[in-house]
Amino acid sequence: SLYDDSREQFASTLRSTATSDAMLSPDAIVYPTSGDELSAIVDFAASCDYKLSIRSGGHQFSGYSSCKAGGSSCIQIDMTSFNSFSLVDGTD
Repeated sequence: SLYDDSREQFASTLRSTATSDAMLSPDAIVYPTSGDELSAIVDFAASCDYKLSIRSGGHQFSGYSSCKAGGSSCIQIDMTSFNSFSLVDGTD
């Protein structure tokens, strides 16, 4: 039936998501609490050739906000301490 097919498709999606989530593995997860800390993290990552991933809230079950195990060196930045941001054009 259509209901049984939908249930199996949903279960299959859950299994594949759980498998991909288990493969996520940043080298470090950092929790900056100020713009200065965030800037230092970005500078460090750039100087050491680390990639950055940003985690800000909500749900991303497929892992797009993290780093895959076995990939390039990566630091995940958790932005939960921030509730706003401003962008300054540094081209002056």
